[in-house]
This record gives sequence, C-alpha cells and structure tokens, in this order.
Amino acid sequence: MKKKKNKGWYCPACGKFNGEESKFCLYCGAQNAMQNNMRPAPKKQFKGLTVALGIVLIALIGASVFVVQKYRSTNTAAVQTQKKNARADSEKKSKEIKEKDKDTDAKEATTEWNASMSFSKQSSEDDGKTKTANAATTSAASATTAKSEEASQAESAALEGVADSNTGSYSSVTDLNNYKQISIDGKFTFAYPKGFFQKGSIDGDNYSFWAVDEKNNECTMNVKVLGDGNSVQEQYDNITSTLMNVNPNIKPNKSDSGWTYTYFSGYLNQTRGQIETDIIASDGNKTYMLEVQYIETDLGEYVNEQGYMMDCIYRYCNRSGSKHNPRTYQDFIETEKE
Repeated sequence: MKKKKNKGWYCPACGKFNGEESKFCLYCGAQNAMQNNMRPAPKKQFKGLTVALGIVLIALIGASVFVVQKYRSTNTAAVQTQKKNARADSEKKSKEIKEKDKDTDAKEATTEWNASMSFSKQSSEDDGKTKTANAATTSAASATTAKSEEASQAESAALEGVADSNTGSYSSVTDLNNYKQISIDGKFTFAYPKGFFQKGSIDGDNYSFWAVDEKNNECTMNVKVLGDGNSVQEQYDNITSTLMNVNPNIKPNKSDSGWTYTYFSGYLNQTRGQIETDIIASDGNKTYMLEVQYIETDLGEYVNEQGYMMDCIYRYCNRSGSKHNPRTYQDFIETEKE
C-alpha cells in the first residue's frame, strides 16, 4: 500500500511546512502564494531585465554622445573651411591690390623719370656752366675763408686784454687806465676793461665781447655800426619796447654838433636780474650803437665794481665834438655816497 503524499507548502519567508488549506503561514503569517496563484517573479529574470535596460540606456547615451561629437566635428570643420576660404580670398585681394599699386607706381616712376630726363636734357648745358661757376665760387670761397680766418686771428690779437685765462672778475675793472679804447671811422670811440672778457671778435666795424663772472653769470658787450636810415629815435623805440623800467625822462636829443645821442637802461625780465644798457649815437649818416647785457651782481663787495665798469663804458663812449670825462674808482665811490 502506497503512503499518501502530504500536500502542503513551505513558507517562502520562514521555511516552515504548512497544510495545503492554509492561506497564511501558521508560524510567521506570510501569505500562501501558491494558493492565490501568486508566484514571486524569479529573481534571475528580474535581474536580467535590469541588465538589459541598463545596456539599452548606455547604448542610447553612447549614441547621443557620438551624434553630438560628430555634429561638433562637422560644424568645426565647416567653420575652419569658411575661415580658410575667407583668408584665401583676402590674400588674393591683397595680392591683386599690391600688383595694381605696383603697376601704378611703375607707371608714375616712368612718368617722373621721363620728365626728369626731359628736363635734364634741356638743362644739361646750363648745368655744365653752373658746375664750372660753382667750382670757381668754391675755390674763391675757400680762399676767402682762409683769408678771413687769418684776418680774424689778427683782429682778435688786436683785442688787448681779452683771453681765455680771464676770470671775469669785477675786481679787475677798478683801474681807470686799464681800459682799452677803440675808435671807429675816427668818429665814434668806445672802451672795454682789459682782463675781464674771455672772448672777443671783430667783424668789420662790429665788435663783440663775452665773459662769465664769479657767479657763472654771462656779460656781453656788442658795438654795431648800422646802415643809413637807422635813426636814433627808431632804435630807441624798438629797444625800449622790449625793456622794463626805462627812465621815461631820458630821450634822444640832438646836440649843437649835429649828433643825436641817447643813453638808457632797463630790465630784460620781471625778476629785474638781467639788465641791458644801450648807447645810441648818429651823425646823420651812420648810426652807432653800444649794447651791454649783464646780470645784476649779488657778489657783495663787487656791487660797486660792477657799477664802476658800466660808468667807465658810458664815459669812455665818445662821439666827435664831445668828450665824457672818465673818473677814478675813488671818485665814483665818493659820488655814490652822496
């Protein structure tokens, strides 16, 4: 006799055996899945589905990335192609412009050359004559320059007491007998202190002197003979228009001898440091002008010496028929005290 097989079910939760009629596990209360025709999905099948979905998702992502990269690559290539084409077009146009300019320049150069050759052909004979004349002029100029340099050296040597070794010291101007007198045309005479000026030059009847004093201030003296028509009044008006603090009571006046004469001073700038003193005289034919520019000294003991030098330059400056009497340094000091 065969043994009857027990029908029932093992609890999927706790593994206990339950009777077939039991809807719930008698031990843990889990539901009888077999009785309700509810079988749990096989774990392997669920796992396989998940893997398949992951693969599909990865494939989709990969395809998207590929499409995007391909689009970017295509777009970049297109942009690069456009740039390359644009660059090629620009270079082509630039080359065409350069070639055009080159042709234009060549035509202009040809035109200029033809014009130049035409002019050269027309003036070739004149050029030859000019070159000959220029050569003669150059030779004459060289000879004149050499002669002028010799004359200048001889004239400079005539400026007694003017030397590079001078120091421009006002202490050297107080000796009345230490002034060198020079006469121009036998009509106009002036004097300068020997041992004071370091440079001097002569140009016909024009004289120039230059010195630097102990304070490194420049002092210049210029004597000029002006051409006809330069009246004293005209020169006075021109010079005083550039000076400040000129004494308005000093005006050009005409003497009994027929000479017109004036003497005045003024400042060259508002600081009242640089002074210009002028003497202008005319006999009606020629006008003579002496101009001195100097910095008002702040050397203390040399204030009087500077004033005395200017007093001597003024008194030694004579015109025909008149004479200013120079005075000694002591007389100058005594007069200034009064």
